Amino acid sequence: MDSSFTLYTEPNVFDLSFNNDILTLTILENKFTDESSQKLIENIDLFHKISAKYNKKFYSLVDLTNASLLNVHNYIYYAPSLAKYLNSQQEFLIKHLFGTLYIINSNIVKKSLNLLLSHYT
Repeated sequence: MDSSFTLYTEPNVFDLSFNNDILTLTILENKFTDESSQKLIENIDLFHKISAKYNKKFYSLVDLTNASLLNVHNYIYYAPSLAKYLNSQQEFLIKHLFGTLYIINSNIVKKSLNLLLSHYT
């Protein structure tokens, strides 16, 4: 895999990129939709398949500093679908993921993230 590339960008919703062995998901200010949520999962899945094929290990970074506090309910609504996908990838993640770092600048976002993580083993 290249050392740096954008996997997918949903304008003003999220950006998914890979750089120096770090898969970065940046959540932006607009709300998720059913379509954008599905695109996020599809592109993470594509990254997982490529990583498995090349036996590539990586870190993940979730940047929530640009997430809108007004959309917390929207993020909570879509969190279980992402958690369900990640739970289905448990064996892959044990083999390929070194760890995950979350960048948070809001207590409300922190609580929302804790809700997401409570659904993910």
